Formats: sequence, C-alpha cells, structure tokens
Amino acid sequence: MKKTLGCIAGSVLMVLTLNGGEAVAGRTSTVGDNPNDARAGIDMRGVTAERLSGGRIQVRVAMSDFGPRLNAVEAYFDTNRGRRGPEYFARVLRNKDGDGISGVRMYRYGGGELRQRIPCAWRYRWQYRGGRGYFNTTFGPVCFQRDSANGVRVRANTWDYTRYRTIRGVKQPTFGYYDLLARSRTYTRIV
Repeated sequence: MKKTLGCIAGSVLMVLTLNGGEAVAGRTSTVGDNPNDARAGIDMRGVTAERLSGGRIQVRVAMSDFGPRLNAVEAYFDTNRGRRGPEYFARVLRNKDGDGISGVRMYRYGGGELRQRIPCAWRYRWQYRGGRGYFNTTFGPVCFQRDSANGVRVRANTWDYTRYRTIRGVKQPTFGYYDLLARSRTYTRIV
C-alpha cells in the first residue's frame, strides 16, 4: 500500500512539475546586466522578478547609476512559453521630461505592438542611494488577465528623459537612450 501511494504521489508531482503547476508565492529570479553599458543615470545592475502572495508579481530594477535623467522603466511579461515573445507590457513614467505624464501604463502586447490598455492595480517606488538605487513595482493578477497563474518571466529596460523637437510645426517626442539587458540573459526564470 505504501509503495502504491508513493508511486501515485510521485506521478502527481511529476505531472505538476511538467505542467508548471500553480505559481507559488516567494519564488524569485534575477538576471544581471553588464555594468557601465549605458549612459550615466540609467545604468541597470539587474532585474528581479518575484511572485508575491495573492498572485502579485513584483519587478525590481537595481541600478548601478541612478540619476535624475531616468525617465522610465519598461517591463515585458511572458506568460505563455508556448508562444514566442511577451504577452504584456508595462511602462512606468517619472515625468522627468516635463510633459506632465507619470504613472504606470499596462498593455496587452503582441507582434511587437501595444494591443490594448489594461486597467489594473499597481504600486511603485523609486529609491535613490547616492548613484545606486532601485525601482520596485508590483502588479496585481488582474494586470495579466489571470494569465500569470502558472508563471511569468520578466525582462526590463530603462531610458532617460524624452527630448522633443518640432517637426512640421508640431512638437514631437524623440526618445533619448536605453539600457537594455544583455541578450544572452534577457528574461528571468519563471516565477
């Protein structure tokens, strides 16, 4: 009887492992970034994804050089490993470029395009520590339309303030510089 129960328990565990199972709070994954590979003020050290209680996902961007020119952090969320690329995208704006836009914008993403804006619950915090520092943002499960229940991978990038120029009489934004994660380590592991 014990042997039979042990085989059944082992089989269930194997099936859950192969299917990904339910994501568990406390799961964390970090990817590092190359130091000094970006302009001053926007240089990342790494990105950490963490599964919190209630299905929330926290993204922490650690900065090696965190300056006043940092205007935005962007996060890409891959919730479907069977399909290439991210399904969700978040842009967190600090309003360092004077256009009056700040806060978090969450979108359904696919084929390299923003498809639909998603209203969702989020929190964020910028923390300076004399050139270093970090940025934390937390997204509720509704932000991913419940698609993150079996896990999510995250990648992120930063950019400095947006510059504007007049094109045919209209003031148009032209973006500054990005810091992108190294290609070989683009996404965190699944959390």
